[in-house]
Amino acid sequence: TSTISSEDMIRPFGGVPTAVQISTASSSTMGYMSEELPSYFAQYMSVLEAGIASSPSYTDVQKAEIRKLLDGAQQTMWSTGVLANTATNSAWTEPDPSTMPGGDEASYWFTDG
Repeated sequence: TSTISSEDMIRPFGGVPTAVQISTASSSTMGYMSEELPSYFAQYMSVLEAGIASSPSYTDVQKAEIRKLLDGAQQTMWSTGVLANTATNSAWTEPDPSTMPGGDEASYWFTDG
């Protein structure tokens, strides 16, 4: 069994990580759908749309209806921020989202626990 020392955690956390940092990073299982990372969010939705468009399993009418549902879901997720905290940032040290700093070049985004 190997252990991770605090020195091993310097890159992502800037030193000794707090329990909040580690637990939020390991809970980021849907971060690829977070509005905190707009390019990642758009890429995920684009892949879904391409899959629908290229699927031989659906008629053109079905594809149009599925795209309509997907567009609605995407707009709802984006406008409400319902999945914003599914991606977490190594700069976040407090459990209150209103006091968390934004990401920058010195911090890391966790998108999959």
